Amino acid sequence: MKHVILLTGISRSGGTILSQLFSKHPDVTSLGELWSFIHGKKKTGQGTEKYCGCGKKYSDCDFWGSIKLEGKSKAEDTLKIYDHANTPFVVDKSNMDHIPAILELYRSKKISLRAVFFIREIGGYSNSRLKSVAGKSKAIQFLYSIFYAYFWRKKNNEILNFLESENIEVFAVGYKQMCEDPQKIFTKIAKFCGLSNIDVYGENKGKSHIAFGNRTKKKTIKVKYDSKWKENPLAVFSSKLPFVRLFEEKVLFKYS
Repeated sequence: MKHVILLTGISRSGGTILSQLFSKHPDVTSLGELWSFIHGKKKTGQGTEKYCGCGKKYSDCDFWGSIKLEGKSKAEDTLKIYDHANTPFVVDKSNMDHIPAILELYRSKKISLRAVFFIREIGGYSNSRLKSVAGKSKAIQFLYSIFYAYFWRKKNNEILNFLESENIEVFAVGYKQMCEDPQKIFTKIAKFCGLSNIDVYGENKGKSHIAFGNRTKKKTIKVKYDSKWKENPLAVFSSKLPFVRLFEEKVLFKYS
C-alpha cells in the first residue's frame, strides 16, 4: 500500500517549499500538482514545453515520460501514478478539485492518507494577491485588501473543515515557522507522517518529480522568509485584522 501525503492549502501559500523538502527524503517521491496531469494539462500539450522538478522535460523524464494513463477514471489514473513511484511515500500537492479522487482510493483502502496543511500568514498572501490590482485606485486596493483577507480565511477554513469531516489526520504548518526553523518543523512533520527524520540542509536523497506549479531545479534548497509584505501598508493592515490573525493562531494551535 502506498502512503500518500496530501500537501494542501490555498494557492500562494508557499507550499512548494515544503514539497521540495519532502523530495530530499530517500523514502519519498514528491509529485507536485498531480491533478494537472489527471485533468488534462499534459494531454493538451502544455506540459511538453515545461520541465519536471528533476530538471528534464516531461517527455524525457524517467518518471512522467514513461506513464501512460488510460483515462477510465481519475482515481485509477491517480493510483497508477502513485504506484509508478518506487518509494513507499508520495507527496501529492493537488488542489481541492482532485481530492475526491484521492478520497476514493483512501476509502477503498488502496492507499493510506495523511494531510499536511500549509498556511501562509495573511500579510504575505495579501501582498501577493494585491500585485494584480496595483494599477487601480487606492480606494479599490483597500477594498481588495479586505476581500483577500476574507477570502483567505474562508478558503483555509473550508479546506480544514472538509478534511476533518472525512476523518483525515491533519498537521498544520505555518510558512513563517517553517522558514524560521525548517529542521525543527520538518522533524515534527516527519514524525506525523511516519517518516524517519533527515537533515533538511543535507544532500538530496529522494525523488523530485514536481509537476507544474512553482518549483526550482536547484539541488540546494534555500528556505528564506519573504518579509517584503511588511513594506506594503495594505498588507500590514490585512495582517492586523482580528478575524484573520486569530484564525491563524487557532489553526496552528489545534493542528500542530
